Amino acid sequence: MIVMGIGIMIMQPKQQQQQQQQQQQQQQQQQQQQQQQQQQRQQQQQQQQQQQQQQQQQQQQQQQQQQQQQQQQQQQQQQQQQQQQQQQQQQTSREVNKGKFESRNSFLGKFFY
Repeated sequence: MIVMGIGIMIMQPKQQQQQQQQQQQQQQQQQQQQQQQQQQRQQQQQQQQQQQQQQQQQQQQQQQQQQQQQQQQQQQQQQQQQQQQQQQQQQTSREVNKGKFESRNSFLGKFFY
């Protein structure tokens, strides 16, 4: 009877140990799952950050394109202004030449008459 009692007593702690080990394993599994979830969240955050970076890069590219277009427009405006200046210079030179020619004619006319 005593031996049987001792045997039962010895068996109970083993069962408790096994249960504790199982609980520890379950806790470890839960921790691993939590870690995996955290890793997945981190990966999602990284993906979101990458997407944001890509969007920012696209916006920067668009801004650069807009700046280039503005520069081109400015260049075109400058060219137009230069053309207008050239046309004005041509007109003024023609008017000056006309004036000289008319004054010569009037002088020669007076001299001959």
